[in-house]
Amino acid sequence: MPGRLDHAVFISADHGCGNGEVCYSADGGSEGIAVGDRQFLIQPVPTPTGTPNFCVPPYAPSRYDFGNVPLGHTAKAQLAIESPFFGTTLSFTTNPPFSIGSEAPVSGNGPLEIDFTPQAAGPVDGGVSISVSNQTTGCETHGTIALTGTGVCAGAVGDCSKDGMVTIDELVAMVSMALDSTSVSACTAGDANGDDAITVDEIIVGIGYALDGCRVAPTFTPTRTPSPTPIPVGAVGGTIRYYHSKTPVAGIPVALTGSTILHAETDTSGGYVVHGVSLVGDWSVEPSQLDEIGSAMGIADQAAVNSLDADLALQAANGERTLTPDQRLACDVDGDGAVTSTDATLIRQHGTSSSNRFPVADQCGSDCLFVPVPAVVANQCLLSPRIDTGTCQPGSINMAPLSGSAMQQDFDAILFGDCDGSWTPPGGPAAPADGRTDSR
Repeated sequence: MPGRLDHAVFISADHGCGNGEVCYSADGGSEGIAVGDRQFLIQPVPTPTGTPNFCVPPYAPSRYDFGNVPLGHTAKAQLAIESPFFGTTLSFTTNPPFSIGSEAPVSGNGPLEIDFTPQAAGPVDGGVSISVSNQTTGCETHGTIALTGTGVCAGAVGDCSKDGMVTIDELVAMVSMALDSTSVSACTAGDANGDDAITVDEIIVGIGYALDGCRVAPTFTPTRTPSPTPIPVGAVGGTIRYYHSKTPVAGIPVALTGSTILHAETDTSGGYVVHGVSLVGDWSVEPSQLDEIGSAMGIADQAAVNSLDADLALQAANGERTLTPDQRLACDVDGDGAVTSTDATLIRQHGTSSSNRFPVADQCGSDCLFVPVPAVVANQCLLSPRIDTGTCQPGSINMAPLSGSAMQQDFDAILFGDCDGSWTPPGGPAAPADGRTDSR
C-alpha cells in the first residue's frame, strides 16, 4: 500500500501477558505499547456487573494525512484492526472524498483500507467512524479517525512552481515567454506540448486552471493544424512550331489556366513545360497573345508578308487555288471569316509598309494564331482558332479534368498575312514559299 496510518487501534480484553501484547493491571489501569509505525492505545474498564471482562470505551481520535494527491487520482492507506474477542462485529462509515476500499474486515482481525480521491484543489477534512460490538461480552464502542488530504493540480499547464496552483505571476511569465520567444526552461509546465515554445492555446489553458481552481483535471490536447492531404501534381508540356515549315518557334509565352495561372515560355527548341500542375480540376493551355507583329517570332521586317502572299490570296478568292485551313486563317486578314480580294489588297498594301496592322490583328489582339495539334490524352478537348466578323476565338487545349501529366501538347503558329508560310526563325533555314495548290 502507498501508506499506513500513523495511529491504529488495538481492541482487546485479554488478561494474559503474552509476548508483544498489552498487559492490563487488575485495577483497570492501562499501558501503551508501540509496534512498528503503529501506536496502540488501550483504555480498558470493568463492565457494570464487575465481572473480570473488559470493554473498550470510545478510543482517543487518531489522525492521518494523505498529503498532496493529484485530482482524479486515488491514494490508499490501511488501518490495523485487531480484536481477539469471539463474535466481534465491525462496521465503518466515511464521508467523501474518503471511502472504504476493497479491504474491509467485518469481524476479527484485519486491515481496513481507506481511499482518498480528491475532486477539487485544496485541503480536505473528513474521517472514518468505526463501531465495534461483541455479543459475548456485551461490549460496544465507537470512535473516529480524522482524515485529511490536499487535492492538487499535478501537471497543471502554467504551474511553473509545481505547487498545484496557477497564479497570476505564472501567467504573466508565460505571456512574456510567448512574446519574447525566450526559453521555456523557467516554466516547463507552461509548454504542454513539449515544442519548446509557449503558445496562445497553452496560455488559455493555464488561465482556465487559474480561474476554476483546477476543479477538474483536464488533459491538455494542443490544437494542431491537420496535415493537409497531399494534392497529386503532374506536368504539362509541348512544342510550338511554325505551321508550314514545322520549324520550332522560341520565345512564345504559354499560359496554363486552372485553379491558378501558371506560365512558361518556349525555348530554342520550341518546347515548353510547366511542372507542379495540380491533378485536381480543369486546365486550359493557350499560347499568350502578342502585342507587336511577330515580336515573339523575331520578325524584323515584312519580308515574310509580300506580294506572293497577296497573289495567293487573290487566286484563292477567284477560285483558282485551294487553301489549307491554316492558310485560310493566315490569308483572312480583314477578319470576316472568308478569303476575298479585299484580303489580297490588304496583304499587298501591308507588304509595302510596316507601319500599318491588319484588321484581324486588332480583332484578335495578336498578330498570330495558334492551332492545337496535341497528342491525345484523357479528358482532352480542343478549341481551334476561329475568325468571324467582329469575333476571334484563340486556339487552346483543354483537359477537364487533368488526370495525369500531359506532354506533347503542341501548337502550330500562324502569322497573319503569311499565306505561303515562308516565315523562318532568325538564323534558321529559309522555308520554300508554297506557290502551288496545297490540299493538306
